[in-house]
Amino acid sequence: MPLVNFRDVADNAGPRLRPGLLYRSARPTGLTAAELAAAAPGLRCVVDLRGPDERTAADWAAADALGATVLNLPGQGSPTDLAALPPGTTLGGLYTLLLDHRAAWFASVVAELADRLPAVVSCAAGKDRTGLTVALVLDLVGVGRADIIRDYTATAAAMPEVLAALELAPANGVAADARYAEAAAVGGLLDAPEDALTAFLDALAERGGAERLLTRHGLTDDHVVRLRAALAA
Repeated sequence: MPLVNFRDVADNAGPRLRPGLLYRSARPTGLTAAELAAAAPGLRCVVDLRGPDERTAADWAAADALGATVLNLPGQGSPTDLAALPPGTTLGGLYTLLLDHRAAWFASVVAELADRLPAVVSCAAGKDRTGLTVALVLDLVGVGRADIIRDYTATAAAMPEVLAALELAPANGVAADARYAEAAAVGGLLDAPEDALTAFLDALAERGGAERLLTRHGLTDDHVVRLRAALAA
């Protein structure tokens, strides 16, 4: 199927989450309307977190054909230049930086989901911007820490396919372009390691959890109530 790293978040996030409402994915390639309808029945929205230079108008044509809304929310949840990060930055450290410096953007993304389920959240790999957004939603609706981590780390098995689709996988030990070296310099960025999300969740807890953090940055109490009513089993 042309959806890489695609899944219903409820498959891994435990019994506290209703299935068939929140999906996550890497970017699509040659996706048809029939394939998308079968993967995400009743889809109302695709929230695409990639920047303009990462996407084309045809990427989510299948969603348009189904009458679903496609929201392009530029990927402010990821640095535009990995090379500008301090040497030795780990993926968990990067996630904590995003939590501190992109909280308003995450709040705006979560707010869009409140009235648009069933929805697919997607970015280039379906791992970092998507993974942190989903983790925040899960924390917000009361999913346990172990289940949030389980959903995130489920991406690890898909990473070879993801890297190949993004043309980041080295062939015969030689990287396709300089982006691989920049990504590899951030410890864990080319994988989905548990310790990266653990660091993120630790930082989130220190800041009072998703509800406190996001409502301080634009998410409303009504958004929270609607998300919990829709998603919490």
